[in-house]
Amino acid sequence: MINKMSSQTQLFIGTVVFISSLVLASSVFSQKSLLASLLGKNEQAQEETKSLLPPILGDEGFANIRLEIKPDLGELGGLATIPAGEQAHAVIAATSIDGEQMVDGIELFLHFDPEKISRVSLEPGSAFSSVVRNTVSQEAGTASLILVRVVGEEAVSIDGEIVVAKISFLPIEAGATTLRLDGDATAVAGDGGTNILDSILDLQIFIE
Repeated sequence: MINKMSSQTQLFIGTVVFISSLVLASSVFSQKSLLASLLGKNEQAQEETKSLLPPILGDEGFANIRLEIKPDLGELGGLATIPAGEQAHAVIAATSIDGEQMVDGIELFLHFDPEKISRVSLEPGSAFSSVVRNTVSQEAGTASLILVRVVGEEAVSIDGEIVVAKISFLPIEAGATTLRLDGDATAVAGDGGTNILDSILDLQIFIE
C-alpha cells in the first residue's frame, strides 16, 4: 500500500486539482506557461501558489489505483526475457481496483539500470490530453513523465485498465534488471484532491 505522501507529491496533486479548477477566461497566463510554472519549473511560482492550493487529504483519501509496468505483449509475447541488442517495449498501466475512478493527472518517476538498458524513451498514452513533462536521463538511469487533463475538460475515467505510457528501451548487457517506479515521486491525482495511488508493481527483466 502507498500511504505516506512526500511534500513533492502533495504539491503535485494539489497543483493538478488547482489547474483543473481554473476558468480559462480568468487566467492571465497561457496554459503552457501556467503548467510549467506550477509544476516545478519555476520554484518561486511554486512557493507563491501553495497558499492557493486546495487541501490534500492524504491518508484519508481512498487509494484505488494500481500502477504496473508490464511486458508489451505485442513485442515480448508476455515474457520478460529478451535478447540483448534488440529494441524492446513495456507499458505502464493504471488499473482501478474497485470501480470507476476519476483522475486529474498522473506523475511517474522511473528508475532503470543504465549499464543494462539504453535508449530509453516514454511515449504517453492517449488518456490525458496534456504532457507537462517527459524527460529521460540515461546517465542517471531515470525518466519522468507528468500527464494532466486540459483545463475545462472532464477528469479521466479509469474503469478497468488504461495504458498510461509505453516504454521503449534497448537491452545492452546480459543479466537481470528491473524497471521500477519510485513510490515517493509517483502519484495519481484523484478528482477530489487526494493521492489515490494504492500500489506499484515493477517489472523484472532477464536479458539474454
